[in-house]
Amino acid sequence: MLPFGEKKKLGKNLQNTMFPYVRFLKWGGSAFCIVIAFLLLKEGFSLMDRSRNVDGAGIGVYFLLFEINDRVPVRDIPAYANAFFIASGMMAVLPFALFNKKFMRYLTSVWTPSRLKKEQ
Repeated sequence: MLPFGEKKKLGKNLQNTMFPYVRFLKWGGSAFCIVIAFLLLKEGFSLMDRSRNVDGAGIGVYFLLFEINDRVPVRDIPAYANAFFIASGMMAVLPFALFNKKFMRYLTSVWTPSRLKKEQ
């Protein structure tokens, strides 16, 4: 088992065989994250719009097929909308963080166990 941060050495044949699948995973995962980010942003704007004209004591908050909360008071609706905006931003940044080699190299250089021991 390799220590954290060390590169694995793969044969050229295995790299060439796996390349199309890794590329599909990279682009498919990125597209999925962007679609979810768009849907979260849309739900945030929808909640902000619904907070202006509420019928009764509150509303129900749903995302896709999931019920988040069925009784949100009027004063808490902007907090839920802001949470959807923040989640949307995080989902939009996620593909860049996960699939960017430079970013991953930076993370492994900063978070290696030997570096953490030196700082303590």
